[in-house]
Amino acid sequence: MRALNPVVVIGSGVWLELACAWIAAPLRRFGMRVVAVVLPSDPAESRSTQFGPALTALCEHLACTPLSLIQQAQGHVSLGCHYEFAARQGFIPYGFYGLQAEASEFEQVVLRCLRESPALANTISIDALSVAAQAALQQKFAIAPNTRPDLQQALAFGGQMDSVALAACLHQHNLAAGVTYHACASLVCVRNTHGIAETIKTDNGYEQPVHFLIDCRRSSDVSSHATAATPALQQPFALRLWADSRPEPLSPYSSAIQLSGSWVVKHRLADREHWQCLLQPPATVALVLAELQQKTGIADWQQVRFPVPKGMDNPWQGNVLRCGEAAAVLDQPLYDGVSALSFMLPLWLALLPGQAMRPAAASLFNTQWQLFQQEVHMYLQCHTEPLATAQGQLFARAGRLLPAETDAILPAQWFGLLVGLGLRPALPSMLLATRSTTELFSAVHQIQHSIARLVSGMPSYTDFLALTRNAV
Repeated sequence: MRALNPVVVIGSGVWLELACAWIAAPLRRFGMRVVAVVLPSDPAESRSTQFGPALTALCEHLACTPLSLIQQAQGHVSLGCHYEFAARQGFIPYGFYGLQAEASEFEQVVLRCLRESPALANTISIDALSVAAQAALQQKFAIAPNTRPDLQQALAFGGQMDSVALAACLHQHNLAAGVTYHACASLVCVRNTHGIAETIKTDNGYEQPVHFLIDCRRSSDVSSHATAATPALQQPFALRLWADSRPEPLSPYSSAIQLSGSWVVKHRLADREHWQCLLQPPATVALVLAELQQKTGIADWQQVRFPVPKGMDNPWQGNVLRCGEAAAVLDQPLYDGVSALSFMLPLWLALLPGQAMRPAAASLFNTQWQLFQQEVHMYLQCHTEPLATAQGQLFARAGRLLPAETDAILPAQWFGLLVGLGLRPALPSMLLATRSTTELFSAVHQIQHSIARLVSGMPSYTDFLALTRNAV
């Protein structure tokens, strides 16, 4: 039996390495090879990378623990993000609120307490009702045992990592998984009359037949006579501002600060804190720089100008998956593009091998991607215009969340964001109509105290890291 042509991945940096890391080991079990064609680095790539809880699934592919990958990538754990809104502060965790996942009407109980009794509401804090939020804000961390899946979900975590170090770490894993690499300055993709990619040809004479092509470039054109895409002269541009600062005390979370027309996000890395802000379009840079200095104390900001990526509803066409261009639209400081890739590639794997050219597989993939993309867009829009979204409108009226079609945004992230923005439902829960406010406040206070006791017994994040490194 003749071996299949390899799956070819093209791109650069952490997105290329991440794509190979997701697919190399699973495809190898089916006898399929992965070839990476490395192009010059993309200047738009962020210098830090934020993973959510999908990090755990990735590490299963890499046969390593999330903590070991985070340490190798010169980063730190993240239990969520601490937000500084215009009028308040709050923590948005990955893990659920309360003491039980999906506890009936728990969020409604909290919202009623916040709404109905302003005097007592001062004793209620949604941050105090999250194990992850309390641990993060007290600079504590622990990994729950397998015997406590509820606590594992409550303390769901990801990681903040240096992009260059992460790419280097993934590269070593990919080499061990059998990925072969070829570097070039440009390439062309030759298609047949049916539009199927058949061969990749590089400027330095390398030719590679293709079974399936995964394009990780943020802006790409894989037509039969195209090289790496050159943006049109009239294409709008965005501006990524970034800066590094001296590290503060260790903290297992990222941070976000609201600006007049944007957000600045901080990732805690091993040797520094990395800040980034995205402007679309960059029309008021001087004003933003002044506000950034006021909010962060940093005066020196680097600037990277790059074309605004266009939306892509159907990234899988034929035997080509243009995941880089699709993910680039969602790649913002408030939602890292690696999260989009971490959705797309496992979904693609679930539909392969053997169905690379099946229209039904591509259609199913593209439908799921469109739902994922819509949910992320709505989440990002909620940061500035919550009542312009269906999610914000429903929450402001009934305190409910729309049913999630994908895991793009976790329920705790939605709840934390909308409450943090100041939204309170106009209508009470009918299921709580017979419960007195005093009774509900008593229940909420008990949960607060239980969470406080639980977190008080956790080690500091510094001690946890010391114990982990000594164990290794």
